Amino acid sequence: GNWSRLSDKERKDHVVENVDISEMAIATLLLEDAKSYVAYIKRWRPADIAYHVSSIVFPKLVDHGRFDLLDEIEAASEGDIYIQLALLEALAPVLRYPSIATVTSLIAELAAGTGFLDSVVPRHALGRQNLFSVVQIVQAAIHHGIAHSELVDLLRKCNPPLVEHYSIHQIDEQFSLFRAHSLMAALEKQKLNVVDLAGPKLRQKIEKDTQSREREVVEFLGDFGELLPWHNLWCDVFIGNIGAADTLAEKIEACLEESQRASRRLYYRDERHTSKWIAQLWMQILMKVDAGEDFFRRFEEWRGSLEQPLFTPTLVRLARLCANSRSRKDDVFLYAKDTFDLIDSERMDAEEKIDVYLSIVRVVITVDIHEAAYYFDQAVEVAGKTGEENLSRWSSIIELARCASSNGKWRPELAYSLARSAEVTYEYVVRDKHFPWRSTARALAYVRLPR
Repeated sequence: GNWSRLSDKERKDHVVENVDISEMAIATLLLEDAKSYVAYIKRWRPADIAYHVSSIVFPKLVDHGRFDLLDEIEAASEGDIYIQLALLEALAPVLRYPSIATVTSLIAELAAGTGFLDSVVPRHALGRQNLFSVVQIVQAAIHHGIAHSELVDLLRKCNPPLVEHYSIHQIDEQFSLFRAHSLMAALEKQKLNVVDLAGPKLRQKIEKDTQSREREVVEFLGDFGELLPWHNLWCDVFIGNIGAADTLAEKIEACLEESQRASRRLYYRDERHTSKWIAQLWMQILMKVDAGEDFFRRFEEWRGSLEQPLFTPTLVRLARLCANSRSRKDDVFLYAKDTFDLIDSERMDAEEKIDVYLSIVRVVITVDIHEAAYYFDQAVEVAGKTGEENLSRWSSIIELARCASSNGKWRPELAYSLARSAEVTYEYVVRDKHFPWRSTARALAYVRLPR
């Protein structure tokens, strides 16, 4: 392209981001073929750009159901470890995995200790992201029936950390830790307890006083105690430690009871921070075993009993799982509608609302293109009302109102239009404090609203 013809000095002034490269890569893939896609991204340096670009491209292909193209890219990747890792991370959330040859290649790279994972994540997130990638590689290996002893050794080599300090705001960061320790326990057919996840310092605090405990200990035992049963059950189901449907139903009820018992430790809490993970783990369990209607009905009963509805990203993930299942595609419409209803009645930034609508479109499009078009029209309507840069545009309008009043004439019609525009703009502002109340009031005064 034109950028490649620039001199080194000129390139510094025209930086090409991974997003820009991904757009060209998608065009290459769709206009030519998978081999051309691989050849194109492998021309970029450093080599890990292939991972970052593919991490943008592959989830889009998953959302559009183009698994055929992903298969072709895998075949054409010629053992490129960065493309293989991006492919695994794009497929795993919908319980799909690359071929056993790709998974074996990734395991061999990990076992060799080349440290290739260190080059694909931000430095501040190295440990957490590396563990996440290793866990997904192990999951893919279990899916293909690779020896459990080899996988336990791989996880131990990764040395998953224990929790030394904890606050409720760190629960999302602990997902890989949950999964790594739960997988090791399930692979060795051992039982994992909450205290097993506490480091020496935190465990000392837990054992110090069993009656009156400090907030850190209470939150750790409450949150981890609520989520751990579901992680353990997920791993047992995934590995195949649970058989008959009756046993699974009993296990699910036991998880619910154990979670409720742990949650009572906290006097005040936002249950959505844990319920979102329970919902995703529970749904993946049901998808993995291709559960019957009764299981999904029980899931919906639980979801309906929540005091606070699930976060919209969680509903979108549930919809994505259903869209990629064999028998639950109709449930996509349920979760898409619930997501839309939550967003439609909620005050939020215009750009954020548009992003959520588009996420619904991406999930629904493979199931019903007409339904996807409806949600796309809603996104267009929001963009048409305010534009994506809502407050920036409003600041410009306020300045124009001040300039329009320079001749000193009363303009009641203009003042009325400005006030109505303020109402529309305010609908798409996240919080009151973000809306420029003072300058808006001054703008109305500038246009000489008669008293």
